[in-house]
Amino acid sequence: MTTHLARARKWLEPLGLGVALWGLLFLNAAVRRSDWDLTNLRLPRRYWEDVTVATVNYQRGTGFLYRGQAWDWWSARIATKLKVMLPDALSRDAVRSWQFWRTVPCRYFTNAEPMRLRDSDDSGRAWLTVWGFHLLRGVAPYLPLWLGVLAALPLFVWLSVECRWAGCTWVAAVTLSCVALSPYVAELLTLPYSAVGFHLLGILLLLTLAVHAWLHPRPTWRGLAGRWVLGGLAFAVCTLCRATCRSLMPALVLVALAAVLRVTGSSRRQVRHVAGGVVLAIGLLLGPYYAIRPAQEHAVWFGVWEGLGDFDREKGHAWYDPTAREVLRREGVVISEPIEPGATPEMEAVMRRLFLRDIASDPLWYAKILAQRVPATVLQLRLWPRVTAGGTSFVRSTHPNQGISNAYYGFAPTADWFGLGRWTWEAPLPLVWLPLVLCLGGATAERLLHRRDRLFQNARLAVLAAVAVAAGTMPLLSTTASGPETQAFVLVYFFATGLTADAIRRIVRTATPSARETADASR
Repeated sequence: MTTHLARARKWLEPLGLGVALWGLLFLNAAVRRSDWDLTNLRLPRRYWEDVTVATVNYQRGTGFLYRGQAWDWWSARIATKLKVMLPDALSRDAVRSWQFWRTVPCRYFTNAEPMRLRDSDDSGRAWLTVWGFHLLRGVAPYLPLWLGVLAALPLFVWLSVECRWAGCTWVAAVTLSCVALSPYVAELLTLPYSAVGFHLLGILLLLTLAVHAWLHPRPTWRGLAGRWVLGGLAFAVCTLCRATCRSLMPALVLVALAAVLRVTGSSRRQVRHVAGGVVLAIGLLLGPYYAIRPAQEHAVWFGVWEGLGDFDREKGHAWYDPTAREVLRREGVVISEPIEPGATPEMEAVMRRLFLRDIASDPLWYAKILAQRVPATVLQLRLWPRVTAGGTSFVRSTHPNQGISNAYYGFAPTADWFGLGRWTWEAPLPLVWLPLVLCLGGATAERLLHRRDRLFQNARLAVLAAVAVAAGTMPLLSTTASGPETQAFVLVYFFATGLTADAIRRIVRTATPSARETADASR
């Protein structure tokens, strides 16, 4: 009986912790989004595109969004009708913004041809939305806005379970509390403009796999395979919704190598097993994504060329689509003007050529840009201002090459805000750095003092490093002008906060005598 209770507790405690903290995240997002008004969301991108494609394909009885007519003016007219009808239906049925499951009648497009999103955009959110409509048996206008929060639930539970089995429940509790109480996370996961919140979920997935790879007491091949199968499915969903998740692949390879080395050992005789295990782990992780990968995907080189505008002041790169299109015209690319045109394969090829040409002609220029991106990402230097001191939460653009980066940093509250609902506080940036400083400084001091009972073990710091690689790859290699992905580095600070809190707990526990020790001393 005792054994069964212990096993049940091993599962139920982290399950309850993960669900409770996810509930806090949901509450935070629900309060912050309580005044949503769909009529204020701009046409056509991107919420209305996702809802239009999902509505038409649902009423046609299909979930295959990769087929059918591509987005055009006809599709935009349907979106315009939906923008009028859906808010009226929501108001008539008194649907609240957090009631993602409630549907409204919408039977006007059963004769419309199946459609897909534009070929240069992420289609994952629309794909999930249409299957959500099938599950709910109706058009639920708020569902696509809550997909990120709903997808966070299994990741919250999974991370709690992994940390519980690794003996560091406090790390999960504090880390996930920081995530749940972050207005930046809450609003990014529910952002109408795009599904950029899935980039955060991808980093959270990597953190979960890294905890198993370095901290699990007895990893096995079966456990490794099972986790990476689930991880592959989750990674596929995140990447379909936000293509920037592909920047997590270097960190995932690192985690796969660590996990396999833990299982096989690092002796020379095990080299073949290690190599085979890494290939298997990577195959399990990337297989689902490449199996369902659509022909359409978000443009890469178009954004990379523009992204150099974050620190380029010489070669005309700008984080602004009209500037990029003008450069393409000068290169002989014919650009039609449909609604907010996306990048075509020809545009991608030209942008890749121009990007590589500029680097090859002036490597020092590019090295300087990378050198500036490192502190901008790791230290989040653009978040230095505070509203109470200067009236703004981030450093405003000062050069035309930075384009509309102000708008990207304004999509959601900056990552240095904390609180629940409307009760928020903007933390000074040095205070956000403090947990990471304590982790690295404490580990260095313990190593110099040759302490055996180290509070900041190498394995925990390895997990921290893996999360830093995952969160830093995209802004370092692409751009820091895109605020949401650059600020995702705050997840490193959240995990460092969890490690620091757990170290303090162990110090207090060691310094405070237990009840049994007190009773023995009194005798």
